[in-house]
Amino acid sequence: MEWKRIYNWFKKPNNSLPLALVIVTSIYVIYTANMASTMEKQFNLAYLQFQQNNRPFLSLEYALKKDTAGKIKGYIFNIKNSGNLPAKYNISKFIISKDELDSIVSANFPEYYISPGVVRDITIPFSEEDQIKLINSGEFIDIILRIDYWSATDEYKKISYYYEENFTFDPTINQFDSLCTTAN
Repeated sequence: MEWKRIYNWFKKPNNSLPLALVIVTSIYVIYTANMASTMEKQFNLAYLQFQQNNRPFLSLEYALKKDTAGKIKGYIFNIKNSGNLPAKYNISKFIISKDELDSIVSANFPEYYISPGVVRDITIPFSEEDQIKLINSGEFIDIILRIDYWSATDEYKKISYYYEENFTFDPTINQFDSLCTTAN
């Protein structure tokens, strides 16, 4: 009996309009919520891509210093910013050792600034004579160098990156080899 009365009420032209409006409005709200969710996902993806494309990217270059006669005088490390933004960086680890137990140098460095496209020398924290002695010792030398860096425009260091490289000097061929590189 009750269903028949409800059915008769909706049969009247003026009574079915509010129900149709509720249904259409509900569909519109669900569609809009889905669209807002999709737009938020697209924005997050675009923001991540922007962050990856517009950031500093530091890397290391290394070489042996030689005199005009070709004799090894030491070694040099350079930091290069190949990213799109200037960076501030700190060399957080610089360890030189002849074997795993014998750490020769471990130094802390101040904070530095480097612009995009710039190559800067790292000042090695011991003399050229000590470098020559170490190279001429005839032993393998391990060097671990880690750079922590962030965008110079990020004053709160919200997003930081690092670059770490392990080098070995092989005295038999007078050459550095990079053993392991990690970065983010």
